Amino acid sequence: MAIRSNTALSRNGLRKHWQMRIRTRWDQPKQKIRRRAVRKEKANRAFPMPTSLFRPICNRVGPHHRNRQRLARGFIKKELREAGINDGMARYLKIAMDSRRKERHYSAKNVEMLKEYLDSVVHLGRRSRKVIEEIRRGENKAINEKMNGGDQSMAGSDKPMIFSNLVTKRQTKPSPPPIIEEYREIAPLEREAVAYNILKERKMVHVNRRKEFEIKRAEEAEADVPKKK
Repeated sequence: MAIRSNTALSRNGLRKHWQMRIRTRWDQPKQKIRRRAVRKEKANRAFPMPTSLFRPICNRVGPHHRNRQRLARGFIKKELREAGINDGMARYLKIAMDSRRKERHYSAKNVEMLKEYLDSVVHLGRRSRKVIEEIRRGENKAINEKMNGGDQSMAGSDKPMIFSNLVTKRQTKPSPPPIIEEYREIAPLEREAVAYNILKERKMVHVNRRKEFEIKRAEEAEADVPKKK
């Protein structure tokens, strides 16, 4: 940048140290596995309860995609009323509701989905905890047969939807019990050990190996060089 006349030097401020402010996300593959494990653990912990809301089906937006279907935000009140479900019951059954969608976008197919969903629900009553434990162990034959038999898959739910006293078809097996290690006393050598010294010793092993390799390579190079007469 050219400077003329008796003016102060410009300060462009280009030394921003941007290399120190870069955020790398090399842990994304590991985070993906971790999120999947958390979802599986949540489903096993909630078994036989559902982990997601039951949603309706609607068409996509736009002239090119309107023939394709997707999951909508929720059912409107008119659809819930025709299926015989009020707001409190919808929240209890984990049915998604959409208060913004107008009633002119009413769909009779969504009402049929709600009725099929209600038919597939099994009420366990006050002994829900006891029955849930029997379902997890596979001891309740009546409910297990209903879960395994018949076509009760929900069109609007991509995952098993089950509650504290409700059961549907698709289920996930409970996770195995955790492995608990036995208690043992700390050895005296472990008490006296210092992590810094251990790491330092291991580092010096590699350093010494490197030095020995360099000395050996230098000796071989000197042996290969012909001596001058």
